[in-house]
Amino acid sequence: MVGETVPIFTIAVEVDGKTYEGKGRTKKMAKHAAAELALRDIMQFRNAQEIYQDNNTFTSNVTGRDNHFVNVAHELSNISNFGYWQEQMTLPQILADKIGKMVNQKFTELTRNKSRYARYKVLAGIVQTNKSDAKLICVTTGTKCISGDHLSVHGRALNDCHAEVVARRCLCDYLYKQLELHTQNRSAESVLEHIKKGFRLKQGIQFHLYINMAPCGDATIFSPHEENVDKYSNRKGKGQLRAKIESVSGTIPVENYGRIQTWDGVLMGQKLLTMSCSDKIARWNVLGVQGALLSHFIEPIYFHSIVIGNLQDCSHVYRAVCGRIENTIQGLPASFRLNKPLMSRTTVSKSRQPDKKALKYSVNWTIGQREAEVINCKTGKDKLGKPSRLSKQELFKKFFSLLGKLETIDDADQNQCRYYFDAKSSVRDYSLAKNQLKDTFVRAQLGSWIKKPFEQDMFEVDI
Repeated sequence: MVGETVPIFTIAVEVDGKTYEGKGRTKKMAKHAAAELALRDIMQFRNAQEIYQDNNTFTSNVTGRDNHFVNVAHELSNISNFGYWQEQMTLPQILADKIGKMVNQKFTELTRNKSRYARYKVLAGIVQTNKSDAKLICVTTGTKCISGDHLSVHGRALNDCHAEVVARRCLCDYLYKQLELHTQNRSAESVLEHIKKGFRLKQGIQFHLYINMAPCGDATIFSPHEENVDKYSNRKGKGQLRAKIESVSGTIPVENYGRIQTWDGVLMGQKLLTMSCSDKIARWNVLGVQGALLSHFIEPIYFHSIVIGNLQDCSHVYRAVCGRIENTIQGLPASFRLNKPLMSRTTVSKSRQPDKKALKYSVNWTIGQREAEVINCKTGKDKLGKPSRLSKQELFKKFFSLLGKLETIDDADQNQCRYYFDAKSSVRDYSLAKNQLKDTFVRAQLGSWIKKPFEQDMFEVDI
């Protein structure tokens, strides 16, 4: 209900006179948060490699005070499941919390006195770091996809308004602006540097994806109240590609969907399916976050970390975004790889307060904008029916305007890239990597990637 108060539990644990306080929506979540805070502090006393061997097995050559800390750490790790993820969760906790705080504070600022858009179910954002400097790049919300009868043959509607997906589009918009700096003799201000052919991210620049909850799809297919989450690692359905269903919450395995999506079929009422956010993030961890168009100019760019804003078990997220294909991916072009982002959680869980109105809209803001853009998730356009600045057509125009002004990796020109489909498919290495990724999911028996009707990508640049 609107205005409903979400209870927050607080539990404290005391270790050698020092108190660690954890908060969560359940007592169990608060207990895990407190235990993890204490365990992280203890890990600063003993190097993780000295204390841990394989998955919570402790060394026996410690004595005295060291042994005391090992025993305490052992008990705490049983509560927090931290030991298994010690190597993966190497993002400093102070940075993970800072990233979450930056995103949440900016969203509060953007929606102040705009209660209609202030409520959300999923909040996402991207933070850029360079050593000790941190800069917020974008903030987004959203949990819905476009209605099939609003698909655009001109690329003027956002098909997927889930927060994580919109955040990546915001990052692409930001990268176009960074390329434009090179056309204005302001390359020193850009996060991209010119190389022998094309551009790449400058050394030291890192991007971090924040999501207030685990992405839909494979990352959320588990029971949050079950202990020993790895007990069912071979359970049928775990790791499967999953799809969002038009006008329906949740996802379904793609193996339950046996048909090709066609334009006339969708217009006649067939439910439009869109790949889940877990699957799309897994795709970005192979192809890069820049997408096909920017791959004409930029070498692949990957997220350095993924920060989850609740007490989600990170083993599920890791499996979903890269772990399920790490043993089967092969044959990628030289500039591509399987990225394994650092995984972390914030120590304070941000309570969401969704309502039906919140689900209708997607809010997005990118650095440099005065105000946030609000998109109707059903139509993929703003409340006046105008295309989003993040739509395919708008980003395509930015891409097209750079051709001829900047050197491309593959010598692309405006003649061969006038149509959106041609511009995307002509990036040879990106297309090869995409095909290898799809083949990987099939070889791993995780399903086949579902595509939208091909007619939606056959439009010409609007100049």
